[in-house]
Amino acid sequence: MADFIQVKLEIMGRVYPLRVEPAEEAKLREAAKTVNDLMVSIQNPTRPMNPENVAVLASLRLAYALLESREKADASGALSAKVDELLKLFDEA
Repeated sequence: MADFIQVKLEIMGRVYPLRVEPAEEAKLREAAKTVNDLMVSIQNPTRPMNPENVAVLASLRLAYALLESREKADASGALSAKVDELLKLFDEA
């Protein structure tokens, strides 16, 4: 059974208490910083937006980046498979 620790993550001035496994803490803190930095960059100080709208726009940007990363990983995997296939043909020759 995993032990959990209590952590507090701050995003846009709000504190979010979470119970996490110790091994997850560093990545969650990094994720919270990424979300906070993105939300701060979206929020325009001269024309403030509703925090919910800022969160939705940040989520959309993060989801888009995730999809791009997946596409690149898929393309890389396909390229690796092709290289392996060519190496096999070369070995057989």
